[in-house]
Amino acid sequence: MKGVQLTKLVQELGLHNLTPEIDLSEIVIKTAEINRPALQLTGYLEHFANERVQIIGYVEYTYLMQLSDEERTFKYERFISSKIPCLVFCRNQTPEPEVTELCSHYGVPCLLSAGSAGALAILWPQPSPGPHHSEPPPTHE
Repeated sequence: MKGVQLTKLVQELGLHNLTPEIDLSEIVIKTAEINRPALQLTGYLEHFANERVQIIGYVEYTYLMQLSDEERTFKYERFISSKIPCLVFCRNQTPEPEVTELCSHYGVPCLLSAGSAGALAILWPQPSPGPHHSEPPPTHE
């Protein structure tokens, strides 16, 4: 997958941009894979696929909301500052103003989806198989 402009994904998936000061047309999503960052939000960043679109679903959101304001802001900052391409909140779970401020500070678009994380994952564009997939499998003699 060469990449898709984030503006195209926002339009096609009906996402709402909570950080309009960030120019989405400058951002290209280079992988069709997405990530639900539950482990990363707890602090485990080893093997973190930060090149993927990050989706905050119900589980991640409720985990973060039970933390103190200070701890939640710390976890968000550590996560958002790790050079992720964008952050999507699902089920219209609007993030706190501190989150959108952190996203703006680090140049990470913060987006809102009316659908669930599972529904968004199903709708997320997948790469089409290349020519090598249409070739017959090798025969073994």
